[in-house]
Amino acid sequence: MPRPTLIEDIAVFLLDRLTFRVKVFLAPAVALGLFLAFGILCWAMLRAQEVRIDVDLAGQLRTLEAAMEGERKLAETHSALYRALSAVRMSASDEIVQRVLTGRAALASDARNLFESGIDDARLSSSARGLRGEIVAALAAYQKATQDVIDGIDIDVNVADMSMQSADQKFLALSRAVAAFGEEQRSASEEVRQALSAAQ
Repeated sequence: MPRPTLIEDIAVFLLDRLTFRVKVFLAPAVALGLFLAFGILCWAMLRAQEVRIDVDLAGQLRTLEAAMEGERKLAETHSALYRALSAVRMSASDEIVQRVLTGRAALASDARNLFESGIDDARLSSSARGLRGEIVAALAAYQKATQDVIDGIDIDVNVADMSMQSADQKFLALSRAVAAFGEEQRSASEEVRQALSAAQ
């Protein structure tokens, strides 16, 4: 028969010293300790999952929401420019035209802020950062074209109409960049959602 190891000797020595009452309660106490340790481990894993959902998925959804909000504001901005031209053609008062243009300027500013500073670069992939850069450049070109339209309104509605053609082209280029960015963010959100579902 092999000789007991040192650990076995120590365990037997300790068990020999314990009273019968302690020996009876030792097994349930060990089981309870293991259940508590398992419970703490499960809680820690659920907490880590909750944090990951908050950081990954919620952050991705906030980026997607900002992109969609920016797209909506840009469409409203372009519509407001057409409303201003229509108001000038219908010989509306300068006050009405200026009110439409002021509203358009506020929408344009909101959209620019969303794309320039409302989206966290750390949450974007390198391709999404490139698309965002394209949006910012297209937005600057679009704003210059819309300013030409607004300046043309002060001169003559026909001049503004000619400038509007350029603004339409710039808006289409901007819309394509925003749509590509939005699609990239939808795909990224879905990937994060699937990864989190698989991890559960």
